[in-house]
Amino acid sequence: MKHITLIITGSIEANKALILLKQLKKEFLVDIICTKSSLHFLEDKTFSYYSEMFEQESCVKGDLITHTNLAIKTNLIVVYPATMSFISKANLAIADSLSLSVFFASKAEKILFPTMNHNMYHNQSFQKKFIRII
Repeated sequence: MKHITLIITGSIEANKALILLKQLKKEFLVDIICTKSSLHFLEDKTFSYYSEMFEQESCVKGDLITHTNLAIKTNLIVVYPATMSFISKANLAIADSLSLSVFFASKAEKILFPTMNHNMYHNQSFQKKFIRII
């Protein structure tokens, strides 16, 4: 069975990710990573998820840490919603969170669903520098 990692970022659209999650779980194994800011928007927090806090601060020889475990087993990473902040950090290779560390550590295909104010999305600087990763 295919394995999907769903990354939920901090946007008003975060609750819609739970609808997507229910659909994905019908056919796939799904791990969820919630950014700290996403938890402010999620009304239902009863599902099982990885938070942005690393479970281990150091690595023991032969022992994989959370982001590596998640990165190895996933076949597809879906970022929904993908905030401007997440997309910008991803494009600049800033891996300062569990979600971004998994994003970079995985060789899996990645799908991002941008969510932001239309003026932010169409901003010339964003379009020129960041939109190419989508």
